[in-house]
Amino acid sequence: LGPALNLGLTICKYDLICRFDTDDISFSNRIEVSKKAFSENPKLDIFGSSIIEFIESKKHFVRCTIKNVPLNDFAIKSALSYRNSLNHPSIVFKKKSIEKLGNYENLKYFEDYHLWLKAKKNNLNFANHSTPLVLMRRISNSERRQGIEYARYENKFFRVAKKQKLINASSNIFFLLRILSRLIPSKCQFIYYF
Repeated sequence: LGPALNLGLTICKYDLICRFDTDDISFSNRIEVSKKAFSENPKLDIFGSSIIEFIESKKHFVRCTIKNVPLNDFAIKSALSYRNSLNHPSIVFKKKSIEKLGNYENLKYFEDYHLWLKAKKNNLNFANHSTPLVLMRRISNSERRQGIEYARYENKFFRVAKKQKLINASSNIFFLLRILSRLIPSKCQFIYYF
């Protein structure tokens, strides 16, 4: 995904880049709300929102949950020390700001989280909108993020972030628990939601 996103960035001609996933649904006001956020705050670099995750059958939504995120720059940056505090499918960012960071890196499943940590280290400005602007399809809440393979990718991401000094020592315990939780069967994931 990282190299594909970088290729897309080279093709995009405008300064504001709006991230879309092909299987998600954006609300009709998403672009309007995003543009307004940037016009009201010229220092803003990265803007996202809460999202609604849904599981669907052939014709109906089976279950919907809101994935809330911290709203202001300080809260987003604080949360990044232990979790991804932005919903990637909802993101709009300034192309120039992301290019200065070296764009995305090829870290499977963690391209966005790694990018936000680089943005935090370089003191870019974040904001999230409290109202969901995207409906995001999910197979289940945690199934995709389980198993030894996913744990290996998360461990690789953790090692890269630590080597690049994108996370501090206090984050170590959180990441250790995150990696270990990937090995717990999804039916027993009560600790994941806690």
